[in-house]
Amino acid sequence: MGEGLHEPESLAELVFDAIPDLLAAVGSEESSRAAVAAGVEPVRLRAGETLFADGDPPDALYFVITGRLAVVQKDERGDERVLRRVGHGEVIGEMGLLDDSPRSAAVVADRDSTLARLPRDVFDQLVRHDPGFLRGVARTVVSRLANPRPDVDTVGTIAVVVADPNLESRVFISRLLQALRQHHRVEHVSAASAASALGDAGDPMAIERYLDHVESSSDFVLLEADRRAPSWTESALRRADRWLLVVGENSVDEPVVAAVAAAARQANDPDLWLAVAHRGDGDHPQESANLATHYAASRVLHFRDGAAGDVARVARLVTGTGTGIVLGGGGARGFAHIGVYRALSELGVPIDAVAGASIGGILGAGIARGFSPDELHRQVAERFSNVLDYTLPVVSMVKGQRITRETNKVFAGVDIEDLELPFLCVSTNLTTSRQTVHATGPVTTATRAGLAIPGVIPPVPSDGDLLVDGGVLDNLPIGPLHQTGLVDTIIAIDVAPRLGPRARDDYGLSVSGWKALRSKLGRRKRMYPGISSVLLRSMIVGSMEQRDEYLAAGLVDLYLEPDLRGISLLAFDQVDRVATAGYEAAYPAIEKWVKERAEMGVG
Repeated sequence: MGEGLHEPESLAELVFDAIPDLLAAVGSEESSRAAVAAGVEPVRLRAGETLFADGDPPDALYFVITGRLAVVQKDERGDERVLRRVGHGEVIGEMGLLDDSPRSAAVVADRDSTLARLPRDVFDQLVRHDPGFLRGVARTVVSRLANPRPDVDTVGTIAVVVADPNLESRVFISRLLQALRQHHRVEHVSAASAASALGDAGDPMAIERYLDHVESSSDFVLLEADRRAPSWTESALRRADRWLLVVGENSVDEPVVAAVAAAARQANDPDLWLAVAHRGDGDHPQESANLATHYAASRVLHFRDGAAGDVARVARLVTGTGTGIVLGGGGARGFAHIGVYRALSELGVPIDAVAGASIGGILGAGIARGFSPDELHRQVAERFSNVLDYTLPVVSMVKGQRITRETNKVFAGVDIEDLELPFLCVSTNLTTSRQTVHATGPVTTATRAGLAIPGVIPPVPSDGDLLVDGGVLDNLPIGPLHQTGLVDTIIAIDVAPRLGPRARDDYGLSVSGWKALRSKLGRRKRMYPGISSVLLRSMIVGSMEQRDEYLAAGLVDLYLEPDLRGISLLAFDQVDRVATAGYEAAYPAIEKWVKERAEMGVG
């Protein structure tokens, strides 16, 4: 590492320039400055490379000159979790030197990064002879703790590659900028503007320092790839947190795509997204999963060429600033989601992504398909008002055949990736007792699994396991939507009853079904809890605590709990009534929320 980088003296200048607190603390101590100059060593990391691993000895302190690193730790299951991120002007590795302990986490380069390494012996010498040096390091650490970089995957710099020859790159990027600049500080850097700013200083280090400066004064940076400037395009791709490759449905500009593919091979698992341009009012997107595989893309977004609202949605999603809705489960009470959707549409609230559990999964898939509130209402009333096909209760109370048939009429052959909006739904793996998040694959299979109410609707087999209703573990999947990084505003609609069935009569410790039936038909009625209400409520009891944790963590910006008293969980024949109740309950709350955000200048 370090070939071709600055000599120690100039590298020390970069350290003091990046970390002014250190320079101020050292002050006039020429010996300390000289020790830093003589001791620092250049380190160059490519994106994905490891600086040090968990358990490594504390052999050095590192100053971040350019780039960004992630502090990563494995949990008890061996899954990696990002604890924090460290960027330009920060210090990493100081704790191990101070308490003489092995590294407690690994540090990996998020992007190409330049560091200055201060070996342990030089660090110890400086601490012994100049207390100001330690104060400077401490100030930098305190500043980092006071203003931590988010531990979720954050996106600040996006490289935009327009590979569809039918799209003008500047026009597309100007639309992205227009959408983002309504509420954020956004800079656009092209090969020409970078050359103008740098003049003759066009070496890689100068470019990185320039882009660090641009990033420090912006919320987001759009780096425009340019087929006429391949070296700039490669620099932009290596610099970016995310790549947005814009392609047409059937046409690709091969030279640009080839450049992206070459950069992808050099990068470590690049975060490449596709934005697919659709022209006219043609059919819904198709074969999106194949497109994602072909380009090794982690996500596919769709937009209609010329539709400003669609491009604005792409802008919000690619920067993680979208608005998402979460539709909870609650049997037929879920039809209230239709009314809430209508209220959101009438009040101009954009919906960029959708998540759902149980019936919220099926209805959410309809919203993600692009159905208007009227169309969603019509489809539900036509197809799902009579779906309970009762059978001999050996596996379940109903067959699930009608639900599957009616869902297939809408979503046959449609994958989740083909939906106009990003969508996910959840189910519960009964075999492993873990949540399954469905963000890819056939819509029918995913939503049917998410709706498999235990004991009521048959479970769905999946690779030898059994999947049941997502509401068992998470009836309001706020967390899974938050973890996508697509949205920073979440609206959650909870249609589950706040209280479950009550004991209205004391019927003792045993119940005769025949006696309960005679009680319903006779004059002296005794109130028994219904088997359906007990099953449905029992299913979601465990997820209530999960919902409360999401709310306590502040993940929800607007929590809607429509008043649906008197509406049964099995009232599948009352679509109009329930949808109207959802609309009337939600409209005033949404209207108030929209006004408050407007007053605060929040979009």
